[in-house]
Amino acid sequence: MHKPGLGRRFNGPPVVPEPPYTYQKRTRAISLYLPPLEGSRDSLKAIGSVLEAVGSGDITLSEGQALASLLETHRRTFEVEELENRLNALETQVCGAN
Repeated sequence: MHKPGLGRRFNGPPVVPEPPYTYQKRTRAISLYLPPLEGSRDSLKAIGSVLEAVGSGDITLSEGQALASLLETHRRTFEVEELENRLNALETQVCGAN
């Protein structure tokens, strides 16, 4: 079986790369103003700021994607918390009515 990432020598055994297996992804520090994140709507505004920064060339596309991914995770966390609070309130209301 041919495994992805391994080269083949004609029909012989796979060629395995020699150690050390190092991979260094270079990143740089970026400076970008984002509004305070107090709710899911704030996360959406922050993603808009990231899109503007990518569009203007202040940050690269990959940097923008990384930031947007983090902000989206943050937004989903807020939404889950909000849904949990609403569900707890409904459960309290229903259980209190019985």
